Amino acid sequence: MVCQTNNVQHSHPLFERCYLCKVCMQEFLQGTLLCNEDETGFYCSICNSGENLLLICDELQCGRPYCHDCMSRFCYTKSMKTAEDLPKPWLCILCSETGKMGSLSRRKDWQEQLKTLLMKSDSKDCDYNVYIPYPVPPVPQRKPIRVLSLFDGISTGLVALNRVGLQVLNVELHHKLRDYVLINYYNLSL
Repeated sequence: MVCQTNNVQHSHPLFERCYLCKVCMQEFLQGTLLCNEDETGFYCSICNSGENLLLICDELQCGRPYCHDCMSRFCYTKSMKTAEDLPKPWLCILCSETGKMGSLSRRKDWQEQLKTLLMKSDSKDCDYNVYIPYPVPPVPQRKPIRVLSLFDGISTGLVALNRVGLQVLNVELHHKLRDYVLINYYNLSL
């Protein structure tokens, strides 16, 4: 059991025999995909705590962090009592060949469990909030945008907008130097 409360309601999507309460599940959903600039996770992959992060998986495609509390509760064995006792490079439970470390085992279907959990819609049987981003409409259905330019370089900006398929309704040029406005109007045929 990951959660320290007795109000356990959900099985952990990544690990077998791990359970979360409603609050912990909500926190897990909000933080499980957040990453630093170096593409490593912000929160522990087991308990979703951001405190005492100890280990980050050495697999290039992974970068999942694990906190000291979870490592000592679930992963260390009698021969491994600290992080220094772990093999180098260290692969997390999800990336290792065995899928097991200490008393913790990865789910065989952890990727599908995580995908299902994150894509679950607001249904009546879902008792936690799931973030669903607004769908991006196809290019033909997008409305034209208005562009406000406060600095020079709008020509390059318009080229970039055209390349990604965005239509421009109008361009407002507000430059301090009047010559820039005249040049842009001439070049853009506004």
